[in-house]
Amino acid sequence: MGWWFKSILPDRSTKVDISIAGPVAGAALSFSMFAVGLSLSSNPGAAGDLVQVPSMLFEGSLLLGLISRATLGYAAMHAATVSIHPLVIAGWCGLTTSAFNMLPVGCLDGGRAVQ
Repeated sequence: MGWWFKSILPDRSTKVDISIAGPVAGAALSFSMFAVGLSLSSNPGAAGDLVQVPSMLFEGSLLLGLISRATLGYAAMHAATVSIHPLVIAGWCGLTTSAFNMLPVGCLDGGRAVQ
């Protein structure tokens, strides 16, 4: 399939744009899922739909941890477990996958953009 890309792309900047477009779109969708999940988690009427996760999950990322703490509150984030909507987990996993995809290694999109 590499021969096909060489024949239709007019220049290197187009290759960079194509390589970055997928992870940026995935990150935008994942972040929106994360934000909607946090807003649903702060709704007291949705207690039946929430999942218990360890609060240490939110210490892995400074930005997402701060957003979670601002949305859910300081006391909720310092308990042993936090009640969150499953969309938060899906958004978190999507953001992590997008970040790994942008690593400048080999055939990943980050590696193609660096080439």
